[in-house]
Amino acid sequence: MPQLVAPTVQLADSFRAAMADFAAEGRGGPDDDSALGSAIAEFGGRWHTEQGIAEFIERLHAAADPATPVPPGWTHVTSYWWAEGDQFLGSIELVPAVLDSAGLIGYDVAPGCAVAATPAQCCGRRCRSWPAWVSTAR
Repeated sequence: MPQLVAPTVQLADSFRAAMADFAAEGRGGPDDDSALGSAIAEFGGRWHTEQGIAEFIERLHAAADPATPVPPGWTHVTSYWWAEGDQFLGSIELVPAVLDSAGLIGYDVAPGCAVAATPAQCCGRRCRSWPAWVSTAR
């Protein structure tokens, strides 16, 4: 059954394949201002290397760390990867500081992924204290 996990290099191969599929769909282009689009634009040319994927994952972990400074107008964000075994299925980004009002930034499901639940539904199962708005809205 799919579950939410911290971003990890153990999912690097399937993550890279999903990102290539997203890029083939046009994600990461100049008009894509999503978190996924920004990641593809910034790291897409580097995460095929062990160092590049490690830097990307470190950036995700740092973005959740309250000790890490964020640019003005930004807040900390926690990223989870949706996985089953060694398969990256998608990702979800949450803003813990505003969970009471609008803490779900969004989620992406890997192209071709055919499983019954979404990352947001898994998020609700993992963190039962999170509010009901963590739903299937996409």
